[in-house]
Amino acid sequence: MVNMLTPALAFPFLMNRHLTVLHRCLGPREPALLLAACVLAERPRSRFSFASLILLSRRRLIVTSEYGLCRNLRLYLNVDLRQLSDVAWSADPGRGGLRLAVTAVDGVREHFWIKLGSAERIGRIDALLRDLFDRTNGR
Repeated sequence: MVNMLTPALAFPFLMNRHLTVLHRCLGPREPALLLAACVLAERPRSRFSFASLILLSRRRLIVTSEYGLCRNLRLYLNVDLRQLSDVAWSADPGRGGLRLAVTAVDGVREHFWIKLGSAERIGRIDALLRDLFDRTNGR
C-alpha cells in the first residue's frame, strides 16, 4: 500500500485544524493513501490564500478548506470515488505538484492543485491515481 501522508506533515499547523473533520469522514478502518495541502481553483492565489487539505482513500475523496477572516473550517467535498466522473490529472514536476480535476455527482467540475514537492512523490501519486480511478471506472 502506498502511504503518502508525508506531504501534509510538512504543514503541521494546517493538519491539526483539519484532522478532526477528515477523521469523521473516513471509516474506522479506512487508511488514507494521500493527505496533502492543495489549492482550490475557485479561489485566486494570493498571499492571503486560505489553507485546504485533500485526503484520498480507496473509497473517498475528501477536501477541507478554511474560509473567512476568522479562517473557519469547512468540509468542501466528501464524495465516494464511484460518484466521480470525468476524472483527469496532470503531473507538473517543474512546479512540484499535480493538477486534479473531477466532476462531482451534482455536475460541478472541481479543480485542485496538489502540492507534492519531489518528482518521485509526484510519480507515486500519478500511479496511485491511475490505480484508483482505473479500478473505479471498471477498466
